[in-house]
Amino acid sequence: MTQPMNKSQSKYFHTAQLMDEALIYLLEVKAYEYITVKEICEKAGVNRSTFYLHYEGMTDLLTETMAAVNKKLFTYYQMEAAEFINQIQTSKANDLIIINEEFLTPYLRYVKDNQKIFYASVKNPSAMQTDLHFRNIKKYIMEPIMDKFQIPKDEQHYWIAFYMHGVNAIINEWISNECDDEPKQVINAIIHCVRPHAA
Repeated sequence: MTQPMNKSQSKYFHTAQLMDEALIYLLEVKAYEYITVKEICEKAGVNRSTFYLHYEGMTDLLTETMAAVNKKLFTYYQMEAAEFINQIQTSKANDLIIINEEFLTPYLRYVKDNQKIFYASVKNPSAMQTDLHFRNIKKYIMEPIMDKFQIPKDEQHYWIAFYMHGVNAIINEWISNECDDEPKQVINAIIHCVRPHAA
């Protein structure tokens, strides 16, 4: 049984959340290497001693922020990351068509609810560890799917690049327009691009 969070823990997580949000906000307007601890503290409304109580430096804050961002995604699928990965690896091939409305709707809802995070990742892909995010998707989601469909190993990286960069380009275009279009419209565009004969 999970123990209730005490007052000290609650304050710690609230402060960490403020600093995560401050970093994401600042990444929208400037490159990571130019963001200072002073700016983080001012934006979060905390003092430097509080920052160093939580982190040794900016790298620690960035690592925590990105871990929180990645963990948050799976809440939109109402499952833990390990459960999601296991489902991919154990499902039958016919159940692994992830370019469909069922899979894309929670993801686009996540994107729309967290536009600042994604806008920051577009502007600062290295700071936001976009490459690491893509590598994890490739390793734990795309490669098992390719294996299920018996795509030759020496071709898989081309297939994965096509799907991931194509879908990502559409989502980035949506973000650049402040997610004005309804998710359903974006989903239809993605499906028609990658599965042109889909109904």
